[in-house]
Amino acid sequence: MEKLQERLRYNNDLKELVELCGIETRLTSLCLQKQLAPLLRNSHIASLVRLKFI
Repeated sequence: MEKLQERLRYNNDLKELVELCGIETRLTSLCLQKQLAPLLRNSHIASLVRLKFI
C-alpha cells in the first residue's frame, strides 16, 4: 500500500512537472522517449504525454 501511495505521489509530481513545462513540441529525442517509455505504461501518464507532445 505504501509503495502504491509513493507511486501515485510520483505520478502527480510528474504531471505537475509536465504541465509546468508546457512543452507543445513533439518528442524528437530518442533518449528522452526511452526514458519516458516506462511511464507510458501508466495510462494516465500516457494520455497526459500524448496531449502535450502529439
